[in-house]
Amino acid sequence: MGVSLGKVKYSDVTGDGIEEAIVSMSIQTGGSAIPGMVYVYSLRSGRPSVLWYFSTGDRADGGLRNIYSEKTNLVVELFGPKKKGEADGQLKRFTRTRYVWQNGRFRRKTPKKIIELKA
Repeated sequence: MGVSLGKVKYSDVTGDGIEEAIVSMSIQTGGSAIPGMVYVYSLRSGRPSVLWYFSTGDRADGGLRNIYSEKTNLVVELFGPKKKGEADGQLKRFTRTRYVWQNGRFRRKTPKKIIELKA
């Protein structure tokens, strides 16, 4: 049905001293689900170039909670996994994965970590 811009963050996530743009977008499906897309852009020869992109689920199914840089690592937080009996809008956990730019692509630096939210 449509796409809307979420957030744009700027940070050096490749370690080259130049900030990349981290762009999150929401996809309107016409229903209650709002999955997303994330793009990481850099300037190459003065033009924007996509370094990486990935889709996220809805907030009830692996949706984007946060994305940010930590030093030159790219940190991705996704909602879930859902516990048995947990309502879609009441998720109490999220996953955090750190990526590092190596050999022209983002590679997982650490295993996916599940973090419990405090009540």
